[in-house]
Amino acid sequence: FPASTEPQWLEIDLQRPCAVDSVRVQWWGDYGTKSSLQVLSGAGNGAEFVRRSRREHAADFNGWSDLRGWVEPTRIVRLELGNPQPDCFGLGKQYGIRQVRVMGRRAAGPPDAEPDSVGELLLRWVEA
Repeated sequence: FPASTEPQWLEIDLQRPCAVDSVRVQWWGDYGTKSSLQVLSGAGNGAEFVRRSRREHAADFNGWSDLRGWVEPTRIVRLELGNPQPDCFGLGKQYGIRQVRVMGRRAAGPPDAEPDSVGELLLRWVEA
């Protein structure tokens, strides 16, 4: 993450509408205790983002934050980080995330809809 002291955000494009069961964030160092985190979702078509969850408990050093999911179809998951703090390693960073896991499944859609890409066609073949 940058050394900026401004709030930061990260967007994850799920490539298709999905029902999100949970979002897991693994923090770098002690950022799980000092950074604020909100999770938002969007349809990916320019619509406004909807706030879904926020970190409510401090995470252990290099630990995880588990955030509940939602059933509304989502294409974009956005993480918004606030409360920048200098890192505990003295590297000049203000935020630190090791990894993000978005767990869920493809949202139900019309069964006879045409695939919109070769990737979609291959995914349907693999899932069958």
